[in-house]
Amino acid sequence: MFHDIGSLIITLIISVLAGFIASAVMGQSRNSLLTNLLLGFGGAVVANIIGGLLGIYWGGGFLSGLIFATLGAILVIWLWQTFIKTNAASGRRF
Repeated sequence: MFHDIGSLIITLIISVLAGFIASAVMGQSRNSLLTNLLLGFGGAVVANIIGGLLGIYWGGGFLSGLIFATLGAILVIWLWQTFIKTNAASGRRF
């Protein structure tokens, strides 16, 4: 997954930036650095899975990674707000 320490650092930077952008787009501006990191990394995983299922490959560049990790993080936040928070507020369980 990570070939060297440089690629790990780039992945962490992309994850934090993607989480920050997704949080801002979705109106969650108070997230911590760790939350943004987890959102961005989770978004990258989600985007990679969806891209793989659809046969989409977007290369390994910084900008493409940032764009797709951000889109994935937006999807993760939307799913969380739609299903988890809504069900928790109403007292329903899955």
